[in-house]
Amino acid sequence: MTQDPISQEWTNSDELTATAGALGAKLEAFAVAELPPVLTPYIAASAAELTEQSDVAWRLSGDSAQIALLRIIARVTILAPDASGPHTAALIRQLDRLSRRRS
Repeated sequence: MTQDPISQEWTNSDELTATAGALGAKLEAFAVAELPPVLTPYIAASAAELTEQSDVAWRLSGDSAQIALLRIIARVTILAPDASGPHTAALIRQLDRLSRRRS
């Protein structure tokens, strides 16, 4: 049985900074090819959460799953930069860890 890492890591203080706008700024620092496949579940959870929070319409494109999900996040970042939630906070933490590893 697996535990949900996102609910385990979530704190109320994350809510203030875990916005689509903050996530967009973090993602700008990476090329898509630099994002490891292990991040795909975090990206998917954040994309679902942000579209639900923002009511931004979305659709999957013919691209790979990771690229399609990043396009959804980019759309929310533009149209509803204040959308936020625990899955977005978890993705931001993962990107911070990845950033520290590559420096």
